[in-house]
Amino acid sequence: MSELATIEATAAALRAGEVSAVELADAALAALERVDPELHVLVEGEPERARAQARLAQAGLDGGDPRPLLGVPMAHKDMFYRAGRISACGSTILADHRPGVTATALARLDAAGAVDLGRLHMVEVALGLTGHNPVTGTPRNPWHTAHVTGGSSSGSAAAVAAGAVYAALGSDTGGSIRIPASCCGVVGVKPTYGRVSRYGAMPLAASLDHVGPLCRSVRDAALVLQAVAGHDPDDPLSADEPVPDYLADIEAGAHGLVLGVPEARDLAGVEEPQLAAFDQAVQTFQRLGCGLRRVPLDAVRDANAVANVVIGVEGATVHARALRERPDELGPQTRARLRSGLFVPATRYLEALSLRARMLEELLDAGLGEVDALMLPALDDQVPTIAGSDVAANPGYMTKLSQFARWFRPLNVLGLPALAMPTGFDAQGLPIAGQLVGRPFDEATLLRTARAFERETGFTGRRPPVHAETPG
Repeated sequence: MSELATIEATAAALRAGEVSAVELADAALAALERVDPELHVLVEGEPERARAQARLAQAGLDGGDPRPLLGVPMAHKDMFYRAGRISACGSTILADHRPGVTATALARLDAAGAVDLGRLHMVEVALGLTGHNPVTGTPRNPWHTAHVTGGSSSGSAAAVAAGAVYAALGSDTGGSIRIPASCCGVVGVKPTYGRVSRYGAMPLAASLDHVGPLCRSVRDAALVLQAVAGHDPDDPLSADEPVPDYLADIEAGAHGLVLGVPEARDLAGVEEPQLAAFDQAVQTFQRLGCGLRRVPLDAVRDANAVANVVIGVEGATVHARALRERPDELGPQTRARLRSGLFVPATRYLEALSLRARMLEELLDAGLGEVDALMLPALDDQVPTIAGSDVAANPGYMTKLSQFARWFRPLNVLGLPALAMPTGFDAQGLPIAGQLVGRPFDEATLLRTARAFERETGFTGRRPPVHAETPG
């Protein structure tokens, strides 16, 4: 199966003059338009803005500007504000919302010379795991359009997987970068809490919100993360930690690294194909020279419950006005989940917050502090169908949905960096994914570990049945 072009390959083509930045922007805009009828990923393209950015990029290319993202087309989840542009956040309530600020992450990509093609669909106000959106429409998976993309960065993952854009920003409050990456077979990075500014991105739960990239390869993810990471005084929760060169040691391989893996009892509930792929991935790391250490996960057993409390309370606070004044314009699941946060006692919310530091300390003591990366599954089962996972039509699915994010949410509670990537494909050709988890602010080791696996297996960047590859 052939692979879609990466940022690095495309940047090389731009510098060699094989394609101009304007031609590439036009091709990417056309690619988004081609896949959109099948995938429903595009809210609105911005051809004039994109071409203006592309012309500036081409001037830089002609002058020998070395910035690695110069002229590279991207599009982003419709919750990253650009001053004067609508940011509807997957809702009808915010359909005319024109913020007066630009998100720091977008501004940093602008400064890096990337070309912003427009806005991509998402789950309503970023509150949903599967990708369903009853008010603006549900994006579809390019590997099999009857299946979900995952949420809430649904359009971002599907557009990248389909080859319409080279990268997209997503947000991750309880898995919303890593779940779509897992469902769509791309690389998704949730950096350490505070590593990337959330300023100018719609908040959901400020104490859990993360911003990060979805890309076709690990090296591409490193490039985009490099551009957006770093302290931002406009985000009061931004971490003032130095950002290393993420590409400096990315090809150093996995030999000599120690990989943490869960105890067998912690993997109960993972279905056989997903468990087989997980075991095969661990064996691949062993073949690459990794040592193994078992890391029990008892410390995070209640993390999903903690996340539910925090997201409920903080989400209800952010969207309290909509709940009071325009509740009927919210989707029924969004409305119900937000309202539930209004009834959580303050003592329970504060208790949930206080548990987070203890959980992290206990997990570090249990072995995380002695490994270079921790390997975890992603989804317990096959990527579900859109129809089968629609809780409005299938109320019984709510029980299963409550476990859908069990491998993702603990890492938001702990604030640890995590990377999701494909580790195989099932009998239907749908991606199977795994996660690598790092120590605080050690994204570099995480990317190095993931890159070694990527080189060995070649699972990333594959071309799905629905695709529209741009030049590169």
